[in-house]
Amino acid sequence: MSNQARVFLAMLHETCDGVGPHDEQGVAQGLWTFFAPDGSRQAEGFLSDGEPHGTWRVWDASGQLRSESEWDHGAPSGRWVTWTAEGALERVDVKGETRPAEVLVVLSAMSAPHSLPV
Repeated sequence: MSNQARVFLAMLHETCDGVGPHDEQGVAQGLWTFFAPDGSRQAEGFLSDGEPHGTWRVWDASGQLRSESEWDHGAPSGRWVTWTAEGALERVDVKGETRPAEVLVVLSAMSAPHSLPV
């Protein structure tokens, strides 16, 4: 698993509760949804062998989509998009140019009482 995936998952687990399936060995598999302490959906995406895989989306407390990122078995890949709190396109990165820390900044801002340094 890449360092970006470790940090991404650590941030999710630190700031919210995740709900999703596990396989027979207890490894996270399939669609996972993470909820903020107030019950709002904060992030959603697939885990494959416990690693982010496919498209992940992150929302702020008001329900505004703030980021969409693509992962390939724990490695950042594809298109990464961030939007402002007002919904305006902020940034698009592609494949090796991705900056996973930007998604973490969104998570930190949404979970002020539980924020971690990025």
